[in-house]
Amino acid sequence: MYYNHKVGSGYTDGADSNAAAIFSGGYVDGPSDPLYPFGHGLSYTRFAVKDLSVPEQVSTEGTIPVSCTLRNTGDRAGSEAVQLYTHFHGAHVTRPNKQLQGFVRVDLAPGEEKKITFRLSCAQLGYYNEAMRFGVEPGVLDVLVGTSSRELPLQAKVRLTGEAVETMGRRAYECPVTVE
Repeated sequence: MYYNHKVGSGYTDGADSNAAAIFSGGYVDGPSDPLYPFGHGLSYTRFAVKDLSVPEQVSTEGTIPVSCTLRNTGDRAGSEAVQLYTHFHGAHVTRPNKQLQGFVRVDLAPGEEKKITFRLSCAQLGYYNEAMRFGVEPGVLDVLVGTSSRELPLQAKVRLTGEAVETMGRRAYECPVTVE
């Protein structure tokens, strides 16, 4: 059980009704979802992520700015990891349910909040298509932001526009993040 299983093959996918019927019941002797999802952490305080901002569309050769605000809603200082996940619709091959694209750990005093901005290069979204060419295709991308692979309260869609672009040799492997 892991968070980025292929669509239609795991515990978090409800897109395919047959898969949902098969995987929603869990195992014979227990549930099918993990006790601690990827990115799970414990803290002595509480946090809230809010104010998601993403553009409606971006070129397949562009960069997607994703920003949100993290607030410490508790009465103690603490640290939280904000995580950015994506899911691509319309690919010519089966894609993962969600993929971790970026993360940052933020320290906050009680009541403090900070703005977080991810700069996700479309070159980081590449995959091998049916012709075994590594690239980025136009389509709809789900952008999900939260504090674990299960806790993703902020969600939006971005349309990737333009032509399919081969990114072999130009792939990005990390997502720059700023915290203000």
